[in-house]
Amino acid sequence: MKKSGNDIVKDLLIIGYGNPGRADDGLGVAFAEEIEKLTYDYIEIESDYQLSVEHAYDISKSKLAILADAHTSCSEPFELRQVKPSPAFSFTTHSVSPENIVKFANDLSGGEKEVFILGIRGYEFNIFKETITERAQINLKKTLDCFKNVLKESNPAIIRNSLQKICLQG
Repeated sequence: MKKSGNDIVKDLLIIGYGNPGRADDGLGVAFAEEIEKLTYDYIEIESDYQLSVEHAYDISKSKLAILADAHTSCSEPFELRQVKPSPAFSFTTHSVSPENIVKFANDLSGGEKEVFILGIRGYEFNIFKETITERAQINLKKTLDCFKNVLKESNPAIIRNSLQKICLQG
């Protein structure tokens, strides 16, 4: 995955996370990989097994961020919501919530970061295989079709407005 490794502010950061070795748990990573193929230079793509405090720094350097993950119970094909920062930052060595990531990113940037979480509906999470189930692949394709349309715009304000409309449609 691309990683700028510097302090250049990107218009849009997409972090896909999950475990591709556990079937549908890899949906967030698969989403990020497919968006990366579009080669938009205003988008930075990252992927990881889980969110970590280091992601807060990356978010603090972006204008807009999308966290993509598999979801166990949302409506098909996906759910999108804006992440509000938690009132106080806390984490364990094994996990950190999106709300805590946003809180820390806000603290680092000195401003309010706009972050959305994308949950793509998956079905199989407790098996060890490196393929996404057929039903989840359909959800991934529908999600990609929607987001490819949104990401055609390189203006962060237009992308933000489109994402907010998707959230309202729920």
